[in-house]
Amino acid sequence: MSIDTRQPAPLKVSIRRAAVILDTSPSYTYRLIETGALKAVIDGDKRYILTSELQRYVESLTPVEPTRPRSPPAKPNGRPRKVTMA
Repeated sequence: MSIDTRQPAPLKVSIRRAAVILDTSPSYTYRLIETGALKAVIDGDKRYILTSELQRYVESLTPVEPTRPRSPPAKPNGRPRKVTMA
């Protein structure tokens, strides 16, 4: 018989931990909360962000459109021009 020692995923995280998860700064995370892009909850006297809210926010981000490959830069023709001192 084996005992499952895995911790369940947290349902809420601190603002600082949310910033780490989102790979942003805590101040930017607070700005996301202030603008309504990310919703926070209060438990006791501390603010938290629900992990489901983090998932919703990430899924709402606009994907980057693929760009067409750039052609290599053109090679200069011939030798470089001599610079003469006047």
